[in-house]
Amino acid sequence: IISDFDKWAIHILAKSNKRVVGTITLVLDSEKGLPIEKKFDLSAYRGGKIVEIDKLAVLPEKHGTAIAFDLTAMAYAIARFWGAQKIFIFTLKKKTGNVVFYKKFGFKVLGEFELFNSEPAVAMVMDFSAGDTYEKKLTSTQLLQIARKLIGMTVMGE
Repeated sequence: IISDFDKWAIHILAKSNKRVVGTITLVLDSEKGLPIEKKFDLSAYRGGKIVEIDKLAVLPEKHGTAIAFDLTAMAYAIARFWGAQKIFIFTLKKKTGNVVFYKKFGFKVLGEFELFNSEPAVAMVMDFSAGDTYEKKLTSTQLLQIARKLIGMTVMGE
């Protein structure tokens, strides 16, 4: 899928046996803004560097594995490395499991908006300046396990 934001995006792929099994995109803020801003006003949340996690997808047969977690953790790590103050994400409201998943990472609900076809969506943010960080919830052993998994992931273009 080609996006108007690809110029400012980092695409991350998860592979298993040389087969792509998942993907996530991290969009860095630019003069174009972030994809979420097409539908949700972020003006009250701007200040410092901001990014958006976009297009998280995992093959259906890989649902229930750690792939979505690992991809999200990788996007989170890149955002932190880039110096982001806030990470935004959205999901369809009917996908309640996604909301729970993102809350476990430390995302907080900002509000709801209508996506395409009047589909309700939930906008969420992780604000590092407010102390919303995922790593506070992890032990050093867990962080090391995540880092080891991430080393095996391929960044698009390699």
